[in-house]
Amino acid sequence: MGKMQAPYRGRIMHILLAEDDRTSRELLRRILESEAHTVELATDGEEAWKLLQNPDHPFSVCLLDICMPAVSGMELVERMRGEERLRGIPVILCTALRDRETVRKAAGLGVKHFIIKPYSRTLMIEKLQEIGQTLESPSLVEETAFVCRRLGIDPATYREMVESLLADAAECAARLREPAAPAEQDKLVIRVRGIKGSCLSLGLPKLAEKFRRVTELFELERAKTSDPAPAAPAALLAEGLETELRKQTERLKVPA
Repeated sequence: MGKMQAPYRGRIMHILLAEDDRTSRELLRRILESEAHTVELATDGEEAWKLLQNPDHPFSVCLLDICMPAVSGMELVERMRGEERLRGIPVILCTALRDRETVRKAAGLGVKHFIIKPYSRTLMIEKLQEIGQTLESPSLVEETAFVCRRLGIDPATYREMVESLLADAAECAARLREPAAPAEQDKLVIRVRGIKGSCLSLGLPKLAEKFRRVTELFELERAKTSDPAPAAPAALLAEGLETELRKQTERLKVPA
């Protein structure tokens, strides 16, 4: 069965799903993708940990079964909380356990969300919507010093790169308001994805999320119509992009 499509309903998230039971994994995948979220699968905690190590594809949420071979869901959360880049990712723990000790330990690791088996589609969607609301206002930027250390560059070089990126992003946002032929739309989507990746690399997560929404909307609109050149839904987000760009530009006016 092909991937289910749903109308755009707010924040679209990139979710890491770690579940060792094949049937449960497939069930959860279908629920998540039916809400237009993107999902990467892991069959155990060790595989999930390897996926988390890729900084180019950050996850919005981790959905983890507690009882998994190799590395349990709880052990995986402990590893995540030990790394600065990963410790802030929201976690939903899935378990058949109901003992207070498990909940107490998870709460001590900052886990606020639990799904008790058997799974409920309604509860799963409610949890994701709750998390999505808390993610709607992420930090504008990562700390400049942290980004410079991560990239191995000095603050002056960082500032130059951000200024150049913001100029490219502003020009791209302006183009989103204009009608385009199919071939030009394809080029624009490729450019949007490139800018989104650059935003993540330079520590601009909120701006990256704006551009990610643009690509998601293009994909959803094309999936709903046979028209090879649907009306550009990304124009609906151009204003939000431009608002975010103004905030970033104002930030650069403050001496580093």
